[in-house]
Amino acid sequence: DIYNDTIMDEIWPVISNTDAIMVDQAWHGFSGGVFKSAKDCAVKYKPDGMESVCFPSYQYFYKPINDTTDAVLLLNSEDTTADLTLTFSEIPDAACTKDCTLYDIWTHKSMGVELTSVTMSVSSHDAAFFLVSRN
Repeated sequence: DIYNDTIMDEIWPVISNTDAIMVDQAWHGFSGGVFKSAKDCAVKYKPDGMESVCFPSYQYFYKPINDTTDAVLLLNSEDTTADLTLTFSEIPDAACTKDCTLYDIWTHKSMGVELTSVTMSVSSHDAAFFLVSRN
């Protein structure tokens, strides 16, 4: 409800995030997708009259932004905080596989340089969203 100020105050930082909008609007030959997914189900949902649907406990998504940068989203579907590790070489056609600069899309802050991977503590039903760039 766009007329509910409480809801709008809560979601506005997400829907107006200029970095997230940039990722949405970027096109570098592929619209992005899942590249890693847990085999176990965090949530099973069974719509009336349909087969049960499994939501993996975690999923990793990526989208190429340009020749030197990929956007990555680590989604935690568990009911508890999870440490999710991204190894840069796992990103399909990765723009960077070592000594990568990380930038947090939610906070608009540089996360520094990581050698070959990064581990993020992701809250329950939340996501880490960042850019992985070649130096």
